Formats: sequence, C-alpha cells, structure tokens
Amino acid sequence: VRDVVVLRRRNGFRSRVPILRVTRVYPETGASALGLLIDDAIVGVRMETSLRGSEWQEVRSLSELVSHFRGSKLAKSGDNLWVLRGDDSFKGRLEVPDDG
Repeated sequence: VRDVVVLRRRNGFRSRVPILRVTRVYPETGASALGLLIDDAIVGVRMETSLRGSEWQEVRSLSELVSHFRGSKLAKSGDNLWVLRGDDSFKGRLEVPDDG
C-alpha cells in the first residue's frame, strides 16, 4: 500500500518520501528469498541511466514498481531494491522471473 515516511537527505534536511508498504510476502518468490517482511517499506529501485550509469528512483505506486521490474532499464547487476525496516535501511537484489 502507498505510504509516506520522513527521511533525512544528504544535505541534512528532512523530507517526506513516498514508499510502498509491504502487506504480503508470498513463499518461494524473489521477495521471500530477499527476506522482505510484512510492514517493510520499499523506497526505490535502481535504474540504468544514460548519464550516471544508474541511480535510485523513488517508487510511488505498485504499478510503477511492477513497470520498473518489467522494463528494460532496471539495473542489470548489483542491488536493485531499497528497503526500510524500522530504523534500518538495506539494499538488495530482488530477482524476478523473465516472464514477469
């Protein structure tokens, strides 16, 4: 579900950031293998860009998240999902089947 958290940016200022709150994790999926838990907050995905190689982009809706993972610009290597859990932040690689 859509939600908002307040994060401190690199410049020290705080800002409201849209996130997706995890409400269900199905067994034997990429989300389960990554260790996602109910109530985790998905902050963003790492996307390939022509200028910087790749950068993290905020995720504002489930359809946007699905679109990123089905699209061709999702980062091809390394971490591709940024998650908040309570006061902790981690990044990991969410594997999805080629057929979506």
